[in-house]
Amino acid sequence: MKALVYTGLNEVTYREELTPEPQVGEAKIRIEAVGICGSDMHAYHGEDARRIPPLILGHEAAGIVVSGNNLGRNVVLNPLICCRNCHDCRSGRSNLCAERKLIGMNYPGAFAEFITIPERNLIPLPEGMNPVHAALTEPTATSLHALYLAERALHRPVSEGRTLVIGGGLSNRSLAKTKRFLKIGFS
Repeated sequence: MKALVYTGLNEVTYREELTPEPQVGEAKIRIEAVGICGSDMHAYHGEDARRIPPLILGHEAAGIVVSGNNLGRNVVLNPLICCRNCHDCRSGRSNLCAERKLIGMNYPGAFAEFITIPERNLIPLPEGMNPVHAALTEPTATSLHALYLAERALHRPVSEGRTLVIGGGLSNRSLAKTKRFLKIGFS
C-alpha cells in the first residue's frame, strides 16, 4: 500500500509500506479521508518526542471496513486506544487512561491506504455522510470537550461568556511551517 511516512525532521516520504492485516478483535479500514492535525505538524517539525520516525501519522480519519464485523460499512475512527479496565475507562473518561495509545503516535496512522484498529474504535456513519466531513469528528469532539470543561469552570453556559477566540491557534512561525510542509509534502 502507499503511505505518507514521517521519516525525520521536516521530512515525509510517500512510499510503499506493508499492508496491515488485522489481529483478533481488529478491523481493516480503507481510508477515504484524513485530516492533518496540529500534532502531526508538531511531529513533522520535531516538536513531539512521542512520535518517533519512521511513522505513519494521521488520526483524524474515516473509511470503509474491508474486513471485520462491519464489512462494507462507512466508519469514522476513534483514534484513542485505551485499556477499558481502569477506573477512568470504566467511568467514561478513557481520555485519562494511563495506558492509552493513539494511532499516528503509538501505532501506524491513517496517512495510508489502509489501517487496522480495534473494532470497538469504529463509529458507524449515518447513511450518505461525506467521509471528508466525518474525518472532522475527532477535532470537533476535542473542541466540544473543551467547551464542556469551560462551562464547568465558569459555572454557567459558555454562551453567557464574553470571550472571543479567533483563528486556529497557529503562530506566524507555525503557519509558515505548515504552508511549507503542504507545499513540499503534497506537491
